[in-house]
Amino acid sequence: MSINWQRARCAGMKITDHWDPWFLPEQMDHALAICNGGYTAGVGCPIREECLLYAQTHECRAGIWGGMSELARKALRLHKPEADWHWQTEEDALEGLDVAALIAEEESWADEGTR
Repeated sequence: MSINWQRARCAGMKITDHWDPWFLPEQMDHALAICNGGYTAGVGCPIREECLLYAQTHECRAGIWGGMSELARKALRLHKPEADWHWQTEEDALEGLDVAALIAEEESWADEGTR
């Protein structure tokens, strides 16, 4: 899969030690808004689907990819066949799942140092 990353909403954004909404948990709501059109009248990133599929197939576990959080992407990986790995709202991705169990599993995985 060849992705033109220059078309991404995040391309060219200045990241610092104190501002990185894609990987600093307290700022991830900003990244979700940037990717999903929260600041641009509902127009999402033009490569959101490709970015999501890249993250899922390359096991990019940390950060915001394809307009979805780590937890929402994990829910897709565990509960949907690969053909259904398409962008969804956080609420839709997590609907009907035991979110506390997903979070606990994610934390134990991170504690093992495999992150």
